[in-house]
Amino acid sequence: MLPKARSRQFGFTLLELMIVVVIIAVLAAIAVPMYSQYIRKSRRADAMQRMQQISLAEERFRAENPGYTANWALLGGDPDTTSPTGIGEWFDWADVVVAAGPPATWSISVTAVGKQAKDNAGGVACTTLTLNQAGTRTPAECWEN
Repeated sequence: MLPKARSRQFGFTLLELMIVVVIIAVLAAIAVPMYSQYIRKSRRADAMQRMQQISLAEERFRAENPGYTANWALLGGDPDTTSPTGIGEWFDWADVVVAAGPPATWSISVTAVGKQAKDNAGGVACTTLTLNQAGTRTPAECWEN
């Protein structure tokens, strides 16, 4: 009679696979919300950068004219229509509000829409961002973070 050959089985047990699945689930539960917040913060930064471009356009216009303008065409275009799949998709751009003065003033506000409406910084909701001719940015926490 021949001696019995030992067979070696390779693979993973069900318990080992379940442990790996649990570890992946925990990592995903932590990573997905952090990633989502990072994306919202980057979209907010894009909107703030566009608001600052509009601010510069207003000041250029004022340097050559007696006041500011509420005409989007003179300010580089309405972000709702010029960037419908970018900034215009995540923020509703209000009209530029201009007061003839004296002193002449302007302000622009954007309101977050869709998933962007969950954005916050330092516990403050960043759903509406505002910038005016004096450089006042509200809410301040959203502009700092």
